[in-house]
Amino acid sequence: RAFAASGGKGGPSAAPPPAATFRVDPAVVDSLSAMGFPREDALAALAAAFGDAARAVDYLVDPSSVPASRAQGGREGEASRGARTMAERIRSMAGGRIVWDDTEPLHRWIEAVKPSLVPAAQVAWVQVHSRAAGTPGSSGGGDFSEAPYQPALQQISDIIDRGANVPAAAKRECVERLLDTARRQGYTTGKWMVFLEPGVADAAWAAIARATATGELGCSAKVAPTGAGPDELVHEAVVCCV
Repeated sequence: RAFAASGGKGGPSAAPPPAATFRVDPAVVDSLSAMGFPREDALAALAAAFGDAARAVDYLVDPSSVPASRAQGGREGEASRGARTMAERIRSMAGGRIVWDDTEPLHRWIEAVKPSLVPAAQVAWVQVHSRAAGTPGSSGGGDFSEAPYQPALQQISDIIDRGANVPAAAKRECVERLLDTARRQGYTTGKWMVFLEPGVADAAWAAIARATATGELGCSAKVAPTGAGPDELVHEAVVCCV
């Protein structure tokens, strides 16, 4: 397996060292599995990281970063399993988006469709959704309707129509009612827009995509491609929405 054969920095180790003693948190294993890593690889990475989940993610994404004394388990032949070409991804996309869909490990998907490799002329967005249960923003159901919010807003409109100043107490009441309605409907998130220079988009997107998939950042994230041709990038900053 690639995770084992890499041996981390310094080459393959002659024999795996005795496993460190630590308690494996099943929730952490489930979280790594939700990112697209095989369960056995998640366990191996956690063992190499002595139970540190963040470090385990680093090891899973880049097996060569595993210290030789800790390398074990892994993803043998992963690069050759089910690899898809960019043309295939573009043909199968919907709405101009290449979206991670759990059919391949997240780390491999991120590497295969990093913004610099995706042609901006053919693809609008590269997108990932959270696979973690209970991620804020992921529970909004159905099409959004403004109707439940109108009563609170109408009270403010009536005050303005009378030519009066809106009291601070009325503003606070309106905001509280709007937030209460939003919570009951499951609409409790907004959107950040980050403008990335083409030269840093790949690294920034890799971090954002991983954090989104594990529920650490939000319910969804997307980035505009930076590929303009063979070994060429677009000349302007691209937007990443989180």
